[in-house]
Amino acid sequence: MALAFLVLIESLKSAGEDLKGIMARAKAINNAKAAYLAYLQSTNRATVRSKEHLDSLDRIASMESLRLQMAMDRQAKLESMLSNVMKQLSSTAASITRDLK
Repeated sequence: MALAFLVLIESLKSAGEDLKGIMARAKAINNAKAAYLAYLQSTNRATVRSKEHLDSLDRIASMESLRLQMAMDRQAKLESMLSNVMKQLSSTAASITRDLK
């Protein structure tokens, strides 16, 4: 049980790091999109190519958003499993303590 607890803690840490990385990439994509829009507005050059580039950035942002949601779901499941293991360890410890008395 303790080994499962340690594995879950490490998995939760890893999921948190993955989440931070995905969030950083999503932020970078949104910043790039905003910068490109600002560039287009400042130059008054809206072309088919610029529209395609914006569409591409939108698709990439959507994919990162989906990855972020999946990572958040995975982290929530890991937290739930960790909570269940902690409850089980606590009840086992309480049971052992009662039996020793």
